Amino acid sequence: MKRRLFLIFIALFFSGIFSNISAQKKENKAKIIEQTNVKYLNNFSRKKAKAYKNNKALALKVAKEKGWIISREIKDGGYMELQGITEDGRPLYYITHNEAAAITTSTNKVYSGGGLELDLDGTGMTAGEWDG
Repeated sequence: MKRRLFLIFIALFFSGIFSNISAQKKENKAKIIEQTNVKYLNNFSRKKAKAYKNNKALALKVAKEKGWIISREIKDGGYMELQGITEDGRPLYYITHNEAAAITTSTNKVYSGGGLELDLDGTGMTAGEWDG
C-alpha cells in the first residue's frame, strides 16, 4: 500500500512538472507533416500493403497444402502468425515475445490488471514511426 501511494505521488509530481510538455503539440505535428512528402509515402504504403496482402494470401494457400502452422500462442505469452512466404518458398512468421519485454521494462504494471490500477491500453494515442 505504501509503495502504491509512493508511486502515485511520484506520478503526480512529475505530471505537474512536465504538464507543459507535450509529445504531440499541434504546431509540431503540422510542421512535421509540412516537411514530409505525404503523397509519396501514401503511394508507397499502398503498394507495400498490396504486396503484403498478396504474399499473405499465397502463404495461407500454401500453408493449407503443406500443413504449415498459421497461428498459435507460444510459451511465455508470445504469439506467432504466418505473414508470407520468403523468396525461396519458406514460411515467414512474425513472433512476439511481449510478456518478457513488458516485464523487463515494467510496462506490464500499467496494463489493465497490471498492479498500478492505471488500466492503460493506448486508446486515443497517435503513434508515428518511419523506419527506412
